Amino acid sequence: SAVCAMLIRGGCRGERYFAWYEKGVEEKLALTRLYEHYLYCLPEDYEKPLSREMLLYFSYGSELNEKGKARLYRNVLEFYRDDESIFRFYERDIEKFALSQLFDGKISRDLAVIYQNVIYPEVVDRQLAQVLPSVLKSNCIAVKDKNIRYVVVRHEELTVEDAYPLTGGTAYVPLFSSRDILMFQDEAGNRFMSTPYETSAAMEGEELARRCFQVYPEHPSLLLNACQKVLYQEEREGEGLPDSMTEEEERILLKALAEPSLHSLYKKKIMSALIRRCVCSMMPGGQGNREKAAAFLLAADKDSMSSGERAQIMRALIAQGCYSEAYDMLCRYGSERLGTAELKKLVAKMLLDSLMREDERLLSLSFQIFQEGQADSTILDYLCEYYNGTVDQMFCILLAAIRAQTDTSDMEERLLCQMLFTGCTEKMDRVFDLYASRKKTREMIVKAYFTVKCIEYFMEEKPAQDKVFAYLEGAVYNSSDRDKIPDIYLLALTKYYSSLPSLRREQQELCRTITEVLLEAGMEFAYFKDLSRFAAVPERLLDKEIIEFHGEKDSAPVLMVRVLPEEQEFTCEEMKEVYKGIFIR
Repeated sequence: SAVCAMLIRGGCRGERYFAWYEKGVEEKLALTRLYEHYLYCLPEDYEKPLSREMLLYFSYGSELNEKGKARLYRNVLEFYRDDESIFRFYERDIEKFALSQLFDGKISRDLAVIYQNVIYPEVVDRQLAQVLPSVLKSNCIAVKDKNIRYVVVRHEELTVEDAYPLTGGTAYVPLFSSRDILMFQDEAGNRFMSTPYETSAAMEGEELARRCFQVYPEHPSLLLNACQKVLYQEEREGEGLPDSMTEEEERILLKALAEPSLHSLYKKKIMSALIRRCVCSMMPGGQGNREKAAAFLLAADKDSMSSGERAQIMRALIAQGCYSEAYDMLCRYGSERLGTAELKKLVAKMLLDSLMREDERLLSLSFQIFQEGQADSTILDYLCEYYNGTVDQMFCILLAAIRAQTDTSDMEERLLCQMLFTGCTEKMDRVFDLYASRKKTREMIVKAYFTVKCIEYFMEEKPAQDKVFAYLEGAVYNSSDRDKIPDIYLLALTKYYSSLPSLRREQQELCRTITEVLLEAGMEFAYFKDLSRFAAVPERLLDKEIIEFHGEKDSAPVLMVRVLPEEQEFTCEEMKEVYKGIFIR
């Protein structure tokens, strides 16, 4: 009696004092607060029913703290639940105590037993569902290292973390999934991941957890668990199944996406799944609310998406007929990974909507489609009207438009001018034939073409078609002042005549006339010897060999001459420039 009284006055409540209090209870000592201290010191592994006298004592009220009440109520539930004479005094108090502890978010081994016996799915409302999941998912973490002060939980889906203090080497930590990461922090703030620990679930409550999610689906942790299940199922079934996600699963992902503390990488993962879902809904044969899917995709932040996801959205918008929205995306992010068929459909529609007005981007896209061999008459028509590229590019477009019987606009003229200006004349004859046969020609361009052909023939010794010389003959015949005819016309025509075995009468007359003009201008060439068959040529040109040198214009080439075999030294003789870069001696 004296020992127990002393311990009570000293507030001794540790398990090591339990033996004394137990003896006091067995001896039925009449000491104030003996029963209370008996409960406070009750060992964790105590598995015996409390005496009826003690239960009757507490049924009339007491000043037990929360830990003492938890020990008392747990014992009542485990050993006296079926004893109406005892349980009826405690039932209401146990329910009230359980709810108050739940709303405070508290959990222990004793409380876990109380919750499991008192909380049923039917009593879970929205208010209770906000706090109950953290209790249901609590795990008892036991750490033997005396230097550890906190258990830190990091959730891979979130940017925030939670820290739980250790009491007596134990902490109750809510763990909602196997993906949660545990770290152990000491008093100095250092964190460790290799610290040994033991863990056990505080209570079983999967049915209660499902009920909580039903009445309060906004609970962050339960929502993320449900979200993870949807993502896992979606990944397992594959991206190719358009109906693999239900509307309810879609709503779960949308709610999870609104979680403010969601990690950006996890948010991107959810977003990818929603994009696939919405795209499948909008494609032909897809199921679901297409207008809702389109609204979601249009409102989504495209900057954070991959190029493949943006291409999926553009394809869906095109399939749904949202051409302007798809084109706006294309202008901002490009057409990478968008199929040629979809691009062709979009560009053709935008061309018609813009009334075929010139647009640099549409022009570039049209040419891209043409390179893939998918251009239709609308795109070819647009390219012929506005496209300016390399000679080879424009030539291919022109031939394709002609084969498709599409209006080529002024493509032939533009291409011909470009060839004349750049000197890329390899396919110029074909382009000129198309220009002359299909369009109203301009005299200046025709003259430029034949001038270039004369230069190529006379200066570069490239072969020329008979039509070139027919044109030259006509130009000379129809000219009222032959002195104004370009010299290159006369030179090319006379060189052509010198290569012919015979000339018609009118050609002979023309040859004599233009030869006189050239001789009067001091132009003499090696081919004049052959030309002498048809026109008068000075005798001095006929009985000598003419050395002709083609070089740079206005240069001063020197001929090094040694006539006799015995001559040892060369003599220098200047050569006469008779035409641009052509010298004779």
